[in-house]
Amino acid sequence: MDFELAMRASENQVGTLRPDEYYERMKAHISFSMALWASASELNYSPAVVSLASQLFASGSWRKTTAFADAENRFMKLVAEVKNCNALTVYGEYLFQDGKYDQAVAMLNQALNVDDGVFEWKRKCLICLAKSYAKLGRAHDAKKTLELLGDPEADAELDQLLRSSDAEMTRQQLYTDAVKGKHDLFTQLAEMEFEREAKETDVELKKNHHLWGLEWSRLADPGAKF
Repeated sequence: MDFELAMRASENQVGTLRPDEYYERMKAHISFSMALWASASELNYSPAVVSLASQLFASGSWRKTTAFADAENRFMKLVAEVKNCNALTVYGEYLFQDGKYDQAVAMLNQALNVDDGVFEWKRKCLICLAKSYAKLGRAHDAKKTLELLGDPEADAELDQLLRSSDAEMTRQQLYTDAVKGKHDLFTQLAEMEFEREAKETDVELKKNHHLWGLEWSRLADPGAKF
């Protein structure tokens, strides 16, 4: 489970969900999506191969099980062929999340160069490319990249992007490390959530931050279960 998957599962409404609603939607969404994409990828349907790979990367399941080995190999073949802009975008995003910013820039630029007219994730590609440039200290390139989105507020978007990205990445990294056994990090997540609760003015969101703070506090106990 992670924040990106939660956003997909809840149609970008994860911030309004209670923990129990989050888990329930995540479980149903992942089971259905993985089965659907896995079946379609067996028929070598490229969009399904790419979507499945994206899900595996997002969930931290990439190369963790043999069940999806064939689909993973198909995806890497698409990347190696340098013809599928969506596949290149997904892999570029993976490289970014892995901290390989130079490689991410190269991969994402390849995606833009081979735009075949069916570039469903072009916006994702441009935003991730801008993030990669920013991480490399290339603010000018980051701003120029966001300008390709046709957004007249590119500078403001970049500033907001970097702030929200850093905060989200921090929470994501803490969560990833916590589920790997560093249970004390759940305490940090709880503290961050309670801080968000204190700053929030919306009553429902404030309540939700409080519930998540309690949930992270509960999971700080090594004996607690999801």
